[in-house]
Amino acid sequence: MQDIALQLAESQEPYGDNFRPPGPIISKSLCERVFDALEGTWTIDREIKSALPTSPSGQFSGEAKFDRRHPTAVGFEKDYLYIETGKFITDQSLSFPATRRYVYRYQQASDSITAWFVKPDDNTAVDYLFHEIRLNDGNELSTHDSLPATCVIKASSYHLCGKDHYAPTYILQLTEGHLEQWKLVYGVKGPRKDYTAEASYYKKRKIDDLKPNAEYSAIPRSQKLNVAISLDHVIKKDSLRSYVFLTDDSFLVTTAQGRVFVGTLVPSTSNTPGYEHAAIETTVKWRLVGQYEVLKSSSIVTRANGSDLILLGGNDGTMSFYDRSVDKILPMRHFKAKLAFLYALKLHGDHSEIQVHVVLAVCLGNPAAYVYKFSDNDHHGNHDTRRPTMLSLPAYFIVTSSCYLPELRIWVLGSRNGVIAFYDESMSHHLSMLEPCSILTDVHGQEAITIIKSLPYRDGVQPSHFLTAGRDGHYAVHEIVVKSSNTLSKETNINPYTVHRSTPPFRPNIEGAAFDDQRQELIMWGFRSKEFVVWNATKDMETMSVDCGGAHRNWCYRPRKDGGNGGTFIWTKASVCHVHSQIEASHRVISSGGHGREIKTIATSPTLMKNDEGTTQYIATGAEDTIIGIWSFGKRKDESENMFRRLGTFTKHTTGIQQLRWSPDGSLLFSAAGCEEFFVWRVQPVSFLGVGAVCEAICPQVTDNGDLRVMDFSVTEIARHPGKHQDLTERGYIVTIVYSDSSLKVFRYAFTGSVRSFLLLGSGTYTTRCLTAVSYLGPDASNILCTASSDGHIAFWAIADSVRHISVKRPHVSFTAAVHQNSIKSLSTVPLDPAGHDCLIITGGDDGALGITRCMLSKPSTRPVTSTLHIPKAHAAAINAVECLLGTPSNKSPQTHVFVSSGSDQRIKTWIVQVTTHDTPSNLTESVSVRLHSNQHTSVADVSSLSAVTTAKGVGVVVAGIGMECFADLTSEVLSSHSTTR
Repeated sequence: MQDIALQLAESQEPYGDNFRPPGPIISKSLCERVFDALEGTWTIDREIKSALPTSPSGQFSGEAKFDRRHPTAVGFEKDYLYIETGKFITDQSLSFPATRRYVYRYQQASDSITAWFVKPDDNTAVDYLFHEIRLNDGNELSTHDSLPATCVIKASSYHLCGKDHYAPTYILQLTEGHLEQWKLVYGVKGPRKDYTAEASYYKKRKIDDLKPNAEYSAIPRSQKLNVAISLDHVIKKDSLRSYVFLTDDSFLVTTAQGRVFVGTLVPSTSNTPGYEHAAIETTVKWRLVGQYEVLKSSSIVTRANGSDLILLGGNDGTMSFYDRSVDKILPMRHFKAKLAFLYALKLHGDHSEIQVHVVLAVCLGNPAAYVYKFSDNDHHGNHDTRRPTMLSLPAYFIVTSSCYLPELRIWVLGSRNGVIAFYDESMSHHLSMLEPCSILTDVHGQEAITIIKSLPYRDGVQPSHFLTAGRDGHYAVHEIVVKSSNTLSKETNINPYTVHRSTPPFRPNIEGAAFDDQRQELIMWGFRSKEFVVWNATKDMETMSVDCGGAHRNWCYRPRKDGGNGGTFIWTKASVCHVHSQIEASHRVISSGGHGREIKTIATSPTLMKNDEGTTQYIATGAEDTIIGIWSFGKRKDESENMFRRLGTFTKHTTGIQQLRWSPDGSLLFSAAGCEEFFVWRVQPVSFLGVGAVCEAICPQVTDNGDLRVMDFSVTEIARHPGKHQDLTERGYIVTIVYSDSSLKVFRYAFTGSVRSFLLLGSGTYTTRCLTAVSYLGPDASNILCTASSDGHIAFWAIADSVRHISVKRPHVSFTAAVHQNSIKSLSTVPLDPAGHDCLIITGGDDGALGITRCMLSKPSTRPVTSTLHIPKAHAAAINAVECLLGTPSNKSPQTHVFVSSGSDQRIKTWIVQVTTHDTPSNLTESVSVRLHSNQHTSVADVSSLSAVTTAKGVGVVVAGIGMECFADLTSEVLSSHSTTR
């Protein structure tokens, strides 16, 4: 214990306080000025980090007093007895009192400060020298004006204690000649001791010393890019409560005793030679605005969206605002109960110079929310006397967030239990109390809604999309569809639905969000364990991380508006206000990644989209990392180059993705994985996110344990049946899934309005060999299925007379054909006639062979006629993927189709297949001719999937595996020498 106490005393660390000692020191050297400024009582916080298990690490906090006394030795003009007392808490949570004493002396002849040990018998007499401190190496600064406005001075020393080396370093900040704060860092190295100790010192002042409009400074703790300023206790026997930013470099804070402070971040410009400055020289100046009785013990502070209006809610129901012109808090309205929630938004009046605000206020225990509107002059004493609009709150609805959509005149309120309520303000002229016209209950479970924020204006149009986030760890984007209201029945039809739902990595505490208009990006922030995290949701990257102790504290964050991914974070920890500010992201991304593991499947949306840049289409990728990625691929307007960028990712699967398929209109994405997971995603463009996706349905498991893997699936659309009301017309798909136990299941997936459902229509079983792939034979032959399996056979399944009309009987195998010697790894089908009764089946096998099978059906119910053209050694290894690039069904003959294949040999081979369809020979293979068109190397290892894309030069293919690669033009030479309709 004695050795620990010695470490505590020897590791004094400096930071000064926020208050200046009275009056500058004139006509003294810098060293003497600093010595005189040390007099008095300082608060000390020290952190000890020990590398030896025999010496514990921990935190020390207490007081350090420099008590002036008469010099005790000849040759020294000034003398302090240094007394340090406090409590030390180890990292193992053990605590005990600790104390230490030194003597500090000033000698004018050498212009130096020395520290001495005291004798242990009386704790006052000088024993022997500890170390010497030289601040200016004899350079005399005779006047106060000789000093720069702000400078940080560093002085180092040395002491050998037995075999242990002590290296103390003093860091002192002088502001206009005053010692503001200081820091002392000890590095101790030796056979018995190995630790560092950093202590911050700041002056203690009485609470009565604080005066309105007086400024108090703070020394920075700074790093090269990230400035972290630890502000000391500006007041004693009080605590900081609520923060709100006024500008990028100033903020307002309230205290438990009703005081209001304004803090300003001030950059230092001192570059005086001979002085060492912090890497980023920033100070904080505090200004006391005043003390207000209504803000004692409880207060809420908010800033109006889009303006500088700051509103404060008091403990007696008074709503006040901060008037910058007079630097005071002025009352605005009074409510009968304590305010529990405030929200404000700037609107635009009839004239651009007039600002109109709308305010929503909720009182504690009141079942209604109050909405007020006022102009610039109203909150300067000319209060709006019109009756407020009242919003009736549902039972147990405690408001935690809100948003107003001005163009739609809709209020959106979020609650502590996860309920979102919608109110149509346009009905306020009919009703004195507005009831919710729509309610969402299943977006964030039963967790609090922390964010409701409308997407920004685009081209002067108020969007109908808004963002929500909750303590369930998810955020979502919703769209509101408003139908014409019935003024006679006084009802409004508001239909909100979710277009995107995702999870940032710092779940579960999402606390705020902002939209970067310059970069068109969504920025979110919250807490991950003990860290405050800022996340760029558009780029899927972390831009800031601050160890603040966790979410249970008062804090405020403001992102930078210059597009630099920086910001300022203010928080309270151990009753101390801390500020962390950075100009840009904490790191620079050299190259954005795609997936963390190999890509197993890739699918290109069948629809093309036009935007300002050109024509694009979506590409979906699924990997073993359970993530689905959406990419944008297309060509620019001038067709000069291809565009390829990641739009977003979304997760829900718990095992690796096995297969992806798009619906024919490109609005739905079907995904399959292990554990019988089969999800349906609705995908659409969303501003600031690139793309939005929400899982709208889940196929039920087919076994009790849910341990089967989905090997492949095929989707065909059900013809729409016009109903009595067109908006209620039922749509749906027939989904056929093959599982790892050789079973085949046929489901009907239908949706009417918001109702989604899966219905099992039939099931069948293959042999003991595993099914590997499945596909329908053409658009109008959807009652015939073709499957591939690990025994090298393709099988044809009879489903029903018309699967599109949902008359399904038990699926059964009607015919099989041997194509490969062992497992079939890939399968692709292409119809040769519009009805789908004649088609090509392209297969790739584990034997490295390529199979081209022509299949003809005279009638859908008859047994197919097949003939296979076998190309052995098409690849040097297994063929994992085949894809059709070019060719359409036609009544003319011959037809030309272009296929591409790839596998484990990292070769991309393009094949030209010509089929004569008019004169059908007895052997169908005589009507098929195949030629290898190109053979190229791909840098993608373990190729698993191919997908055709439209490029600036024609039709290309994206290769997926361990990475992705695009071959932009594989068909231009084919088109120059062949035609699909000869």
